[in-house]
Amino acid sequence: MLNSFDPFSGMISFDAEISGNDPAAYSPEPDMTNEEYKTFKELLTPAIQRRISPLIRISIRDYLKNNGVKARGVTFEPVKAASGPVLDISPVIYIDSLYEAYRTGSLGLNDIASIIASEYFKYLEPPFKNLPDILDFKIARKRLAFRVVNTELNAELLSSVPHMDILDLSLVFYYLVNDDSGSLSYCTVTDHLINKWNLSLEKLYNTAVKNAPRLLPLSLSSIDEAVCRIIDPKAADKQDIDQSGSASGSSSGCNYDLDPGSKTGQTKKPWGAAAFVLTNTAGTHGSAVIFYKGVPEKCFELIGESYFILPSSIHELILVRESMVRDPFELTKIVRSVNSSSISRNEFLSNRVYHYSPAAGCIEYA
Repeated sequence: MLNSFDPFSGMISFDAEISGNDPAAYSPEPDMTNEEYKTFKELLTPAIQRRISPLIRISIRDYLKNNGVKARGVTFEPVKAASGPVLDISPVIYIDSLYEAYRTGSLGLNDIASIIASEYFKYLEPPFKNLPDILDFKIARKRLAFRVVNTELNAELLSSVPHMDILDLSLVFYYLVNDDSGSLSYCTVTDHLINKWNLSLEKLYNTAVKNAPRLLPLSLSSIDEAVCRIIDPKAADKQDIDQSGSASGSSSGCNYDLDPGSKTGQTKKPWGAAAFVLTNTAGTHGSAVIFYKGVPEKCFELIGESYFILPSSIHELILVRESMVRDPFELTKIVRSVNSSSISRNEFLSNRVYHYSPAAGCIEYA
């Protein structure tokens, strides 16, 4: 789940997408200027307002998502009270799929307003009600992590957030609000927020890199296992894996958990797989794990040789054994083909292929 800060109002906000309400499904971007949508917006705002406190101001506007994609979102802004300021922290609830349901007649306006109000009330409970803690770095530091975006396509976003550039990618930092429901809600760390913390970029980076493996542990699976999980989520449990890491009846159909917090402290060495899927245990923004400290080296140890890194999406990477590749340019052609035909703009990471070898000691362009 992406984006977090509304530069127009100065509010600290966090993504709180309704299940299934994925802006990535809308490509090309929806027409946000048509008269039908304007009417919908004008009618929806008071319909939501009637269902919540009059002390909350409803705003519906366009929000900047990954790679410059725009999405429609509702923000709930506390009205300033005469007795003092109210902390401006709000969920952003995206409504593109709800508008589509309204446009096709699947949902009525009152149904949509009730859904949005119901979602809003969820964010008045823990852990969201504790969001004011984000202004205290001593507390917030324990929940800081990072994601990876394409530098060129996110120029507008990067102009207002602290970031670190690596190759054609950038690390963007965030405060993880919640990850209990299988999706992530978080606040992107902006220049506005890092200034409140009086924090340097170096300390922000060091804190996030230290936290990320604990908050979002990484996972390395053979590509066969990744496909198997899509077909049958219980397939991994059916594998008879011995202590050496080999799978009964298959040399590449098992998962290799690299969670440093593993209770056993053991890892399983892959055997025979040509390619692997690298992500995090949440399956969201998993491409960032390759920049966890020591991960490129650990992947080399487990794979047993140098490898190429294919940017499948912002959520995962494909690692391919060097010995399986005759011409790296063929990998680039595959990545570009898949990106153009199967990856939404919102989830695109890069058309470049990368390489890791112990001789270089770092990730480079292939």
